[in-house]
Amino acid sequence: MALRSLEHVQQVKDHLRARIFRGELAEGTRIAETEVRHETQASVRAVKQALRDLAREGLLRRTRHIGTFVSGDLPAAVCAVLPRVHSVAILTSYTQAHLAGALFAALMLQGIRDSLKPPCLLTTLTNARSTAVDDVPAVDVQAVKRSSQGLIALEANHDAILNDLVRGGLPVVAVDFWRQGHQFDVLHLDHEQAGYLATTHLMSLGHRRIAWVGEGVSRQSSDPSWQERLAGYLRAIAEGAGAQPQPLILDVGRADRYLAREWPAFYERFKPTACLTASFGFANALVAELDRSGLRCPEDLSIACAEGGWSLGQFERLSAVRVDYEQVGRAAVRLLASRLACSAMPPIRQVLPVEFVGRGTSRPPAS
Repeated sequence: MALRSLEHVQQVKDHLRARIFRGELAEGTRIAETEVRHETQASVRAVKQALRDLAREGLLRRTRHIGTFVSGDLPAAVCAVLPRVHSVAILTSYTQAHLAGALFAALMLQGIRDSLKPPCLLTTLTNARSTAVDDVPAVDVQAVKRSSQGLIALEANHDAILNDLVRGGLPVVAVDFWRQGHQFDVLHLDHEQAGYLATTHLMSLGHRRIAWVGEGVSRQSSDPSWQERLAGYLRAIAEGAGAQPQPLILDVGRADRYLAREWPAFYERFKPTACLTASFGFANALVAELDRSGLRCPEDLSIACAEGGWSLGQFERLSAVRVDYEQVGRAAVRLLASRLACSAMPPIRQVLPVEFVGRGTSRPPAS
């Protein structure tokens, strides 16, 4: 087959891989050759050869006299064709000490390590001192390319820098990146659903005065994942308007040190029977404040957390939305492998679901 024909075959394969990886072609979807030719402007011969190649890889299933379909065992097929990832660079705005002390980061890094094929290399690029969430250390693209197959950005939310890395030829996967216009792949957790699930669970137990404790509605939030969790709380309250007529928001920003000053007056005024916080650290601080004020958790007030980057046995009085951060790490490596397999596909934005785990404070309000 001539070189130009081979290029056309590769273009068709990249096009179909991209649609499969983005979820546009679900398992069992029939592939119409005429539509593929129209979408790619490729010849009949090139399309047929591309379909044969993808069938050999396991992404497609061909049945004589019936047609060609996306594999019904797609996860196994994709695993079979994705390249092995054995070296990854981690870019973060954290310092090395902060990265080592953050449990969710440790779990995510463990998931990444478990997904790398030995012999493997994991390089971390951290800040020398504490900085703002958008600040990331300087990156020598060529040096990273020589040592790593790609880069996973963790709490490194600077789109201009990450886009520059992509333009320099480095595959990038950003975890929980929230802006638009990015040229890299994004793995995003469903934080709004986290806030929604935690709130509806408390409502199902009979709580009618559920307060949000943390950052209030803000257009300039430095961490929009908190805003997404708050949006889930507000959505649940709006849907259950008969149960709770209005949201109760104790806006102390993202600094739990203000709880001691603001909580007593807020509690005295609204008498909430349950509270929702955006982070485990905030929930822990709220429990400590309850203890100081003579309230018991969960007997007097239930606390649920809309983030679960911690062990459920770590604090038995809390219930939380659980995030399997090891799975997040594995998914990030898988997304990086997808990019290595098909560099031509448009940027992917993959959303991972969360799961509510009710225990500890999940009880009806005190009578």
